[in-house]
Amino acid sequence: MDDTSQFKNRKIQKIVEHYESHGRKCIKVFIIEIAGREIALLIQDMFPVTEEYIVREFTIKNIPLKLLDTSQIKEIEKRAKKALALLRQGKKLLKTQPNVLEIEKALKQKLLNKERG
Repeated sequence: MDDTSQFKNRKIQKIVEHYESHGRKCIKVFIIEIAGREIALLIQDMFPVTEEYIVREFTIKNIPLKLLDTSQIKEIEKRAKKALALLRQGKKLLKTQPNVLEIEKALKQKLLNKERG
């Protein structure tokens, strides 16, 4: 592991520890082990996409990976819903938060227009 990835892991761990030290669950980050590696899923960076924007599967060393643990999937969904609820209330998760709700609105409109032909 290079110095850059170690720095990122420390930075992410600090975010999680900050929330936990205040008795709260950190919804911004979910740390899981995938293919023997600790991976941080940055819920705070999520934004809506449609199928046309998905270029390929998630891979590590060219091996496609799927998350199969239903408890982890449920936890990710729970955190994503909470993050989206906060955004809908006008609360940003990051100072540089993209306008997720506008992206969602534009994608929904695009899909609606596509359905109408």
